[in-house]
Amino acid sequence: MRTYLEHIASCYMSYWNICTRDPAIEKKIYEIKIFEEVWNPENWNQEFNLWIAGPLKFNASIPEELEAFTLPGGLFAKFPYQGSLEENGIYHYIYTRWLPESIYEIGLGPQYEIAEYEAFSEPNRKQVSIYIPLQLRQ
Repeated sequence: MRTYLEHIASCYMSYWNICTRDPAIEKKIYEIKIFEEVWNPENWNQEFNLWIAGPLKFNASIPEELEAFTLPGGLFAKFPYQGSLEENGIYHYIYTRWLPESIYEIGLGPQYEIAEYEAFSEPNRKQVSIYIPLQLRQ
């Protein structure tokens, strides 16, 4: 049985192989986590659906091996980040410092990351933008 990280690595590799064959896919990779409920930063074991995706060039066809996915609109906070995500330091900052000090709380919607292809050649220099769904604090 594969571990969670092995499964994600396998998904990335499968997607990467399709991307390198198809010039219609832009050079970005989205990691989209869709939670059934509002994400709880104190519960790192909360279940979610994971999509590995990327944008297509204008008027391009979706490759046969892939499915269409449209990110919903809404209010999101964007956190640009460079470095290793393995230690969850950026997430700790977002959920334990930035969010409590803001006028927002976690909203419904996908939490996702966007990374450039080149980011995967040097994991410790991964450049990503992390998007967190928000709503005004009640």
